[in-house]
Amino acid sequence: MDDHDFITPMDIDSNSGVAMPPATNFVSDPLSPTRFQSSTAPSGARNRRGTASRGPRSSTRKPKAPTIAEHAWESVKERIFELYVQDNQPLLQVVEEMRESHNFEATIRQYENRISKWGFDKKVKPSEMAFIIQRQQQRRAEEPTRRDLKFEVRGVLVTDDKITRAEKRNLPQPETVLSSSNVRELPIRELTRFCFLPTRVFSGIVNIDSQLPENLEYNLRQRLSNHGRLSGPTAPATLACLEDLGDFLHSQGRYKSAEDTFRKLAKARKSEQGVDSEPFIRAIQKLGDTLLCQGRAPDAEKILARAHTISKRLTGEDSPLTLGCLGSLASARLTLGHVEEARTAHLAALNTSTRVLGEQHLETLLHLLGAADACRAAGRLDEAEGLYRRLLQHADTTASSLSNKSLAGLAVIHTLRGQYADAVKLHPEALENVQGRGPQHPTTLSRRDDLAAAYCVSGRLHEAEKLCDEVFAEKSRVLGEEHPETILNRLLMANIRRRQGRLGDAETLCQQALERLERAFGTEHPRTVASMLLLVDIWQGQGQERRALELFERCVELRKMLLPEHPNTAMMVRRLEEWKGFALMGQGS
Repeated sequence: MDDHDFITPMDIDSNSGVAMPPATNFVSDPLSPTRFQSSTAPSGARNRRGTASRGPRSSTRKPKAPTIAEHAWESVKERIFELYVQDNQPLLQVVEEMRESHNFEATIRQYENRISKWGFDKKVKPSEMAFIIQRQQQRRAEEPTRRDLKFEVRGVLVTDDKITRAEKRNLPQPETVLSSSNVRELPIRELTRFCFLPTRVFSGIVNIDSQLPENLEYNLRQRLSNHGRLSGPTAPATLACLEDLGDFLHSQGRYKSAEDTFRKLAKARKSEQGVDSEPFIRAIQKLGDTLLCQGRAPDAEKILARAHTISKRLTGEDSPLTLGCLGSLASARLTLGHVEEARTAHLAALNTSTRVLGEQHLETLLHLLGAADACRAAGRLDEAEGLYRRLLQHADTTASSLSNKSLAGLAVIHTLRGQYADAVKLHPEALENVQGRGPQHPTTLSRRDDLAAAYCVSGRLHEAEKLCDEVFAEKSRVLGEEHPETILNRLLMANIRRRQGRLGDAETLCQQALERLERAFGTEHPRTVASMLLLVDIWQGQGQERRALELFERCVELRKMLLPEHPNTAMMVRRLEEWKGFALMGQGS
């Protein structure tokens, strides 16, 4: 939140546009019972009951309140939030405090309107309470052994007593209440993933009103500041707010800020609860997930392996925490190119989670998505499609973000099978589902990249080039040019230009991507091999047959080592034999 210099409220003359000082003698003591009485009313009219004053009747209408400029309200917004929301002071007391300490004059009505506009009002509306009761009843019916949910409305915790009292009143019927944008349910775990870098991040707080992320961040930072000031920097409430802030930053694609937040959280958890504690394990798991989203897979693997080891020793192999750490670790290893190892781990975690938690539990669905991604990377397209469709069936009613991942995965499978028309139909639907996150969010950029790839293989090269170049510019700015997702985007640009016949530009882009992938992952990685294969096609198109054949031989050896069971590996072996045969025939002639 930007700092604002305090500016005394000014009354703006709507006709002249000239700023005028506030009217004098209007606001006196805000706690005075005569505050809203007219200063021009005759004393007899005010004090003598049933006696009319002689002479012309004076107007009893209150003077119009002075207009307060927007920047003046913004300059005191933070302090009003602290007093009214954090310290839970009555509004009249807030008015008095602001008048005395900040020389800020406003009427009760102006405060009420402004507080409502900011979303600071603390009263729970009947429709919001009906939504809370509906969710509570659903939880009790579906999972009777688990504790009741906790809710916040505009940053204020709704107590169990208040919910119990409301259940006894005549509120709107729960079945008529679909949603409430101001209610936050604690805790709900919201998945945030990156397209080619599957991760597992669980948010401790869900902002249903996703159109106003800046308000949520402001509230989270204010809660964190207030708890730190009142309870200390390592108090449980303070650390819970710190974790909520990290989850929010990650959900917005602000991975570096999220990393800094989770590092602070892990350090505090280690100091307060120790290494052998579930809060510390969750903190370093989220840190590892965030590093993975930044493209720092080796660092992420080390941290996630540590989290999994501690959790398995502390809580057992079948605990939800251990299964979550295993899923995160498998995702990191998939990114590092250990495809079969990752697939085996994801499938094992999926089977255990289904048995222990049930098929529709969110943790199970996360493992289902991880297994589908790993099967797709291993070339097991039929198996991957079945898992994606199974996930889509459950995620439609559980987590919209998982449903979107299912659509994106199915679209990629259609592309790999050459079913380009089907792929082009699915990609826009997946893109539309994430547009609410903003055009610069990493997930939105990945969906746009998927669509550009579908355009490329279906021959719509002009559309593919335009979209891919736009995404590359945004990814370079948001993620950086060395991020694996930006590098893959550069490869797509090279492939589009190869198909356009612009082989010189394609070669330059492909070699730039290859150099960056070798620095990030080394030579023995599936992505590095994929870039080498594209360079083979470019060189072959340029007529550099010998150079292309030598590089292709190297690619085949690496594929046999990295992905021996992948169907494309066998196809590459056959293609190499045929190519060598044609080369020998050419030499003989």
